[in-house]
Order: sequence, then structure tokens, then C-alpha cells
Amino acid sequence: MIDDMDPLRANFDNLFAGAARAERNKLLFELNRAMAGNGSVVLFGAGQTGRCIAARLPESLRSRLLFMDETPHKQGTFVDGIKVLAPDEVLAEVGPDAPIVVCIYQNGHRFLKTRERLAQLGFKAVFPAVLLAWRHPDSLLPFFGFPVPEQIEAGIARYSALFELFQESQSRACLVGQLALRLQLDFETEEVSGSASDLPKPVELALSKSYVYVDCGAYDGDSIERLLTSELPTPKRIEAYEPDEANFQQLQAYCQQLPAGLRQGISLNQAAVGEVDGTAAFEQAGNSSSHLSEDGDAPKVKVVALDDRLNSAERHFIKFDVEGAEASALRGCRRLIRQSSAILAISVYHRPNDLLELPAQLLALNPDYQLFLRSHDVEGIDTMLYAVPVAS
Repeated sequence: MIDDMDPLRANFDNLFAGAARAERNKLLFELNRAMAGNGSVVLFGAGQTGRCIAARLPESLRSRLLFMDETPHKQGTFVDGIKVLAPDEVLAEVGPDAPIVVCIYQNGHRFLKTRERLAQLGFKAVFPAVLLAWRHPDSLLPFFGFPVPEQIEAGIARYSALFELFQESQSRACLVGQLALRLQLDFETEEVSGSASDLPKPVELALSKSYVYVDCGAYDGDSIERLLTSELPTPKRIEAYEPDEANFQQLQAYCQQLPAGLRQGISLNQAAVGEVDGTAAFEQAGNSSSHLSEDGDAPKVKVVALDDRLNSAERHFIKFDVEGAEASALRGCRRLIRQSSAILAISVYHRPNDLLELPAQLLALNPDYQLFLRSHDVEGIDTMLYAVPVAS
């Protein structure tokens, strides 16, 4: 047990006591001051995130946009009707005081390092994209896993209960870090207190026994590679599920180059996981952002329920990183969860309410789970809920 008066609890309470709102207002004031008038607003990154932000902004602001990008073949072109310039061209055209909004949200990216690098180039007003989303909430929120901050504040009782539910200090630190990021864009607290490469010790202990690894959202085999090169025991079998055609081909290529003994124990399934067997519309991006779609005209992919695929007599370590479809996937393996035959790793960063809703959903199926929280990257990416049966 952890003393309720420990510093983590104090930090948690402080976030909901007005400090985060004050910091948020300060950041918005700085952005509004930089964007005052009719000068250019520069979106740094003319990729998928930047294009999505530009398309959703009000027309009055969209007409002021420039893209800044360091990719040579994009420079001097127009993307979605917006001019793309190199950093030195932006400095020459709009000057060092123009607001630069960093529109990069991907594994390994650190806003603080990007801001420092741009400052060294001469830019004086560099802001994260989430801050722009706070300025235009009706157009841009939710932004990836970032909800409207006031919704988090309204849910203080539930977040407090989640804090108490975690009986490990590292999990509590991770939660505080995620809330500091979502409430006041405190990148430093999120990175220092939340990031970790390790698995919770109870997960490692549970995996010291024979288990089957089930990789839902297997992408190109990156999670399988991390597992096989870790110090954890090799699973007796691997079941991998990946619906995106291009990703699946990369997954096959990765597995093909493994030693025969490992390769023969891996079953590859070009399918998504969900509540029931069937088909579903799917946005094929050919990268880690591919996801089930609400667009009825999108191509269909096969969907399977894990309860119909896995033997509950075996111990399973199931990873769900399925781009926002985690709740449906959990419903599809409720029998395994109720029988405490699954150790779980669940992404809780794709949808704004996943951090609250997915732990509640899991415990409603089986309250006899220990829960842990880890963030294996920064800026909210790869934040995982780990669940271990108490009797494991």
C-alpha cells in the first residue's frame, strides 16, 4: 500500500486545484498574442497530422497558413493548396516572430527537443499542436488522445478513484504524468514521471510460466521482435492479427526471416479483432495508423472474436493496440477475461476517454485483476494498461 499523503497524491490533487487551468490560460494567452493580427501562421510538418489540422481549421485562419517542412521534395510545392517552405525560407518570408505550430505526433517525437532545435534556427514563438486545438476546440478536439481539458476536470472523482486503484507508485506517477500533459501540456512531468521501458514486475512474473502471446494490431512485427529480443521467456506459440494488407505483408516478411524453430510457432492472421466474427469497414493506411472506420464505403476486412479462437485452458498474454477499437476487442474475449486466463496489455491513448473507460470495462468483466500503467514513449503515445489476474 502507498501512503495517501505521498507526493504523488499531492501532485495529483494540485492538478485539479486550479494550477493546471491557470497554466492552460497562460499558454493560450501566449498563443493568442503570437497569432494576433492577420499575419501568417506556420504549421511545421506537412504530413498527415499537419494536413488534417489545416483542413479542420476555420477558413478565416486557413487563408493565413503556411507549411514549413524539412523534406526536400515537399519544399517549394503546395500541399492541399498551402505553400510549403523550408525553415530558412519561412524566416525570410515571415520573420522569426511568426507563430510556429509543431504538427508532428508520432513515436519518438519530443516537442521540447523540436522547440529547442527551431529556437536555434531563430524561431521565437513555437507551440505544440494541442495548444492550437485548445484554441479551436470545436474544430480540432478531441486531438488524438487529448480530450477537452474541462472534461477531465469534470471527471475528477473518477480519476481520483483510478489513482487509488493503482497500488504501485510507478503506475500512479504515470497517471499523474498523463494528466499533467492533458491538462496543462506539461511535457517535462509527463516524460520524467511517466515514461518507462520496463514491464510491471507482476507481468514479468506471470510470464515466467508457459504462455501464448497474442498480438492484436501486430503491424509489421515490431512488438513480436521486442518480445523475442527481451529477457522474457519465449512464448510457446504466437498468434498475430493484422488487418492492413501492406502491414500484413511486412509482418510476413519479418517472420519469414526468423529461425525455423521460431517461425513454425507463429500463426499469422490477416484480420482485425472485435466483439463478434464478421467484417467491418477499414481505413487502409499502410502504416500504424490504419484503423476500423465508420465510413460504410471503406473496404471491408475480416473481424474475429478472440473467445472463438483461443483455448481458455492455456495462459495468454494478449496485447491490444488496435487504434481505438480496444473496447470492442475486449468484449470479444470476455470469456477469457472472466476465467482469468489472460494477462493483458491494452492501449489507452487512442481515444480521449480510454484512460478511464477501459480499466472500468475490464474490472466490470472481472474485478480480480491487478492494474498497472506504463507509458513506453512520450506525449501520450504507447500508454498501456497492464492487467494481471490476482491468482496468476
